[in-house]
Amino acid sequence: MIGWIVFLAWLEFYSVGITLLAKRRGTPRYGICMIPFASFFYVDSFTEGFFILTVPVKKWGKTVLIFCGVVILAQLGCLWAGSVLSAEMVGYFRQIMMLPIGFCLLVYWLGTIKSTSKMLDILKTNFKGSWILSALLIPIPALLLRKGSVQKQKTI
Repeated sequence: MIGWIVFLAWLEFYSVGITLLAKRRGTPRYGICMIPFASFFYVDSFTEGFFILTVPVKKWGKTVLIFCGVVILAQLGCLWAGSVLSAEMVGYFRQIMMLPIGFCLLVYWLGTIKSTSKMLDILKTNFKGSWILSALLIPIPALLLRKGSVQKQKTI
């Protein structure tokens, strides 16, 4: 439960940064990015896709939602196992369920780093070592709001 609280708090912090970036670029209805998980769909439209370890990602918002679903199912499986299986088997089951949870967290972390790097390239504010700061996750909103050449988004 603590992990979900930390994730949702970070997600809202990230959403604030994306919302401010969208406002600065003149995006219509930029306030929608404050809704949890909506900022990932804005990242989709902003980056128009990116690569995670040579795998192209075109729908980052849907991918993050799927990852959250997988983690929730794994945690629910652990709760189910605690009430049905023996104590020894519950330990094994939890260790097995840590595999999809760890995979989802790793790919999410790498995707956040790569999407931030691509956004910094688009904004022309990328610098050497920016991926290290992106890997920390906390400075991402500040990195995206750095002064640089921010162009207004074209309205359709």
